Amino acid sequence: MWRHCLSLAGMGIDKDGIPYSVVPAGDSFFSGMFCVAVHWINSCYEYYMLTGDIGLLQEVAYAIERFLRLCEQNITEENFFVPPSYAWHWIDWAYLDRRPYSLAMNAMILLGAKTGTQIANVVKNNTLADISDRIGKRLQNSTMQFFDKEVGAFCSWIKPGIEIPMVHSWNHTLDSDLEKIASHSLHANTIACLAGCGSEENRISAMRYASMFLNEPLGPRNQFTPGMVDFLLRPLLQYGHSNEVISFIKRVYGAFLDAGAPTWGELFDGLKFNTAHGWGASVNSLFVENIVGLKPAEHGWRRISFQPLEKCELKCRYSLRTPAGLVTVEIGDEYPRASWPQNIVLNYRGREYIGTGDMQHL
Repeated sequence: MWRHCLSLAGMGIDKDGIPYSVVPAGDSFFSGMFCVAVHWINSCYEYYMLTGDIGLLQEVAYAIERFLRLCEQNITEENFFVPPSYAWHWIDWAYLDRRPYSLAMNAMILLGAKTGTQIANVVKNNTLADISDRIGKRLQNSTMQFFDKEVGAFCSWIKPGIEIPMVHSWNHTLDSDLEKIASHSLHANTIACLAGCGSEENRISAMRYASMFLNEPLGPRNQFTPGMVDFLLRPLLQYGHSNEVISFIKRVYGAFLDAGAPTWGELFDGLKFNTAHGWGASVNSLFVENIVGLKPAEHGWRRISFQPLEKCELKCRYSLRTPAGLVTVEIGDEYPRASWPQNIVLNYRGREYIGTGDMQHL
């Protein structure tokens, strides 16, 4: 099903690169959601890493090329991306600054270009590699301008120095109160870190700043959807803010449990808007890859990375059936244990272990 959906989304990117079927909605503004198309590119590469199926990447590479070419055409002379007038800077259901020269939007395109480079290298597509490289270089340099040294974080928007053509009405300026709330937003800072914007020192500072949002009562400054849990909280875990992340997860998902919700909802509001939305599964990816710390180090699980979250009191046993065979890990004791297929290499904290099929102390 996952592969089929990725394939259909690729078919929906027309000859001009417009992503019509990433969010199937005909000719409405949903067809121009460039941010969601970047999630599709990332998902294609994740599918390849988890399954080893290079055929999917070969199938969608030309569609990715068309989409990124359209993105490149919409980068201004100041080297910032502005979606065309029919598109909407959605990103998430959140209080965001969606005006032209939005950091969240530019960081998304930068991330898509970097993933495009990875895909191009796998399928040996020189044209895709060239387009991805050009976009990456332009946006990598320009997004450095968003870092605010006084605040110690990335600002959400900078004012264009040139006249920008008309954009979608939903991308217009925020009112003054919301502009203050969104000036250095959680989304802008976490997506910038995922995309590798700025220096490592900038990103460390930005994640320290963003982690404070998670300790606040739910409100405009920390509003995001369950579908973005993996995407937004991952860099906070990677930069050492596990206490804030774990506490936030317990709080928002605990509210669903306390309300007796049958599924995770579309928004963090208990039962008020519970649609059994598929993006509720996002927390599963965060748990497996960034808390349990289990992911493929090579496509198709030919090599395994096991890096459980440090200083985490979680105790669990987790099993995952991979193309290489069954992988089981146990964390919570002083020394984790794991079993994985014979002759497969597992990397744990910089040391390599050879699989025997039996449980091993690491």
